[in-house]
Amino acid sequence: MRLALILDPTDIRRWHCRLIEALRRDGHGVDILDHSRHPKEAKTARRLDGVCAAERKLGLVPADHPVALATATDVAKLRVATAPDGVDCTIDLVNAGASGLCIAPLFDGSRSAAAGTARVIAGDTPSLGILFRQAGRADGICVVLARPAFTDRVTLARNLDHVALAIMQLLLQTIRRIARGDALNEVIETPRAAPTASPPAASRCAPSPVEPPDGSPAMLAAPTIGASAGAGRAMIWCASI
Repeated sequence: MRLALILDPTDIRRWHCRLIEALRRDGHGVDILDHSRHPKEAKTARRLDGVCAAERKLGLVPADHPVALATATDVAKLRVATAPDGVDCTIDLVNAGASGLCIAPLFDGSRSAAAGTARVIAGDTPSLGILFRQAGRADGICVVLARPAFTDRVTLARNLDHVALAIMQLLLQTIRRIARGDALNEVIETPRAAPTASPPAASRCAPSPVEPPDGSPAMLAAPTIGASAGAGRAMIWCASI
């Protein structure tokens, strides 16, 4: 299929690059379309980037973790010519209101990623979903739901990484269903992984695989966190939002 991915050109993350690479490995053509995020969401992202940068300096997450900003070199490698006419499906990651067949992530039922971020900062796990809207329709339906299970009680960046990777897997799963010609008229609920009480240090970085019911590649189940040190730092950074 020919896909268009709508991103804010100033806010392209490592997980966006992974998503594009995975879609192209599946044989899809992917073009990046630029659209600026809502100013409030952009402000929130900048403040959270400050927390994530501090955690990277402390060695809590690697420099290239999923929600880290992509480098200019990474972005240049992914960009191709502007999307031509005849795009089969648009993946809207910035709530741009794209026309035609479109899918977009949902965070606690909202198109705003800030809703999911707020839930993580509050020490809870967001409900994640994918909105599917057919061409010519103003409304859409949620076709897949998942709630990640957090295990990391310290690092905010890692929790945000897990949410991003879970959304990436849900998007890939939905595109594969569309490519197969599946009827997307019912919600598929991906089972939630049971969190472990105290995971070994070596395994804290690794999300747990959960096999979706339709046979798609496993979704990465991410961390339940309580009141974490990372969440506390994020509240300080975001207090004025």
